[in-house]
Amino acid sequence: SAASDVYKRQVEGSALSILKGSIEDILENQNDKIQQIYDMVLESTTKKNTADGTTLQGVDFEEEVGLSLDVIAAEMNFDNEGVGNTTGVIPNCKKGDFILSARPNSNTPSLRVVCEVKSDRSFNNVTKVVKESLNCIENRAASSAVFVFNSSRAKDTFPTLQRIGKVVIVQYDQNDPAGMDRLRAAVAIATAIHTETNSDDEAQKEAISSVAGRLEKEFKRYETISKSAEAIISHGTKITGQVSTAKNKVQTIINLVNQTAAALDVQSAYNDDSEDLL
Repeated sequence: SAASDVYKRQVEGSALSILKGSIEDILENQNDKIQQIYDMVLESTTKKNTADGTTLQGVDFEEEVGLSLDVIAAEMNFDNEGVGNTTGVIPNCKKGDFILSARPNSNTPSLRVVCEVKSDRSFNNVTKVVKESLNCIENRAASSAVFVFNSSRAKDTFPTLQRIGKVVIVQYDQNDPAGMDRLRAAVAIATAIHTETNSDDEAQKEAISSVAGRLEKEFKRYETISKSAEAIISHGTKITGQVSTAKNKVQTIINLVNQTAAALDVQSAYNDDSEDLL
């Protein structure tokens, strides 16, 4: 009837209709926020799962590091040789996966840096790592060693980049934007150790040690920033849960709105057909 149509229009223009419109806006904005958080957490999880999967473990991880060392060697006028399948100075010993050696026309023609690559969780022990690296130095007649450890296998307490005597410990992850730079820094420090070891000039030794120390310090700063970023991701997961709870509560309100609208014979009752992202 005409009276009924008038009543419907009055209800649709009432506070109830305005409330329905506001809830719709809130949900649309909320879904955008949920999607953003979801994408952020998913991206982080995907990177972690990829790094922790079988494709980067063992032989494949060693190959990935070898390719990165090829790039770094070319940049520094070095040669990179894969020697992991050959024996070294020690009889029947194959310790040491790569040898970085300076080309004849370089400033350090006698340079030999051995690189040992591991993706084994049992090496989450710095003392064990240093002992293994010193054996590599002996077996490959090198001046210094770079121990490259798969970040996906490393404990939180394992060094990201640290020099201990003639050994440089470094974590590597091809999915980490700073991974390649960190490996470059490790090779630079190992090169400095060689120069430091073969120099008779005390002032030069001190200067080289200072540069190596500064490199290590800067990457410790990166480590602090990286951990802060991981904390943000962790908090993002908690936020996602809270947003999901809020969404459920708003849905309850929508149901009440729809029930009220139905009771008032309002045909344009709101329905939330959006996909739950969580």
